[in-house]
Amino acid sequence: MTLAGDHLPKRAKTGAAVVETVNAVIQSFTSSTGRVIVFCETKADCDELINSEAIKLEARPLHGDVAQATREKTMEAFRNGRFRVLVATDVAARGLDMRVDLVIQSKPPIGRFSGKPPATVRMRGTLGPALRL
Repeated sequence: MTLAGDHLPKRAKTGAAVVETVNAVIQSFTSSTGRVIVFCETKADCDELINSEAIKLEARPLHGDVAQATREKTMEAFRNGRFRVLVATDVAARGLDMRVDLVIQSKPPIGRFSGKPPATVRMRGTLGPALRL
């Protein structure tokens, strides 16, 4: 029996190269106070990016394994500028309505149509770039 998607290539770990690319993109496209959302495909990808020693900015996760009370505190802290980088799965971030300067999709989804970054965040005010690595 073949399950849908069994023929697709396996994903590589986030790795230092992705972290360095995320760091470089954030530095290139935002000011020193700009807020950024980085979308990852899985909770494990979010945690790996957050826990990487190579990440240069304070970042916090938002995904299904984060308790609801912690999610709310994380969102409040992000809105109030207490940290700059929110790393989220697109499912966990659905319906967010906030001002951000940059949206990054860390890896394009494999096996799904991917014409644009996830439409889960409405960027209010001036539109900044949305990038897919």
